[in-house]
Amino acid sequence: MGKAKRKKMDKTTRKKSKPARRRPARAKALRAEAKRPRSHHDMGGLPAGKVKKQEHGYALWEKRVDAMMVLLSDKKRRLMNTDMLRRGIESLPPDAYDRMSYYERWIHSITTMMLERGVVTRGELDARIARLRKAATR
Repeated sequence: MGKAKRKKMDKTTRKKSKPARRRPARAKALRAEAKRPRSHHDMGGLPAGKVKKQEHGYALWEKRVDAMMVLLSDKKRRLMNTDMLRRGIESLPPDAYDRMSYYERWIHSITTMMLERGVVTRGELDARIARLRKAATR
C-alpha cells in the first residue's frame, strides 16, 4: 500500500477514515454571516488609495496608551486582551471611528473595557479627570 493511501487510513483500525462532515448549524451561521452588511470599520478589500509608508514619532500620550495596553494584558494582570481591545474599537459609531486617531480609539476601548469590568468606576474616572484639568489650569 502506498504512502498516500496509508495516510488516509485510521492508524488504530487501519480502516479508511470518513471525511469530516460540516455541521449544518455551522453552515447556516456562515451563510447568515455572509449576508450581513459590513460594519463601518471593516474596510478590507475596499478601494482606499495608497498607504503612506513613512516612519513617524509618537506623542508621549500615545506611548502611554500603548504601555497601558501592555500592562493591562500582561500574564500577571490579564485585565484585557486583544479581542477586548478590538471589540471596544469596533463598537464605536461610524462618526466617532472616522474622527478618532488610532490611539484615541485604543484609549476609548481601554476605558470602556475597564468600566465594564469594574476595574474603575465612572465616578473615579470623572474625579481623576477633574483633578488633572484643575492642575493643568494652575
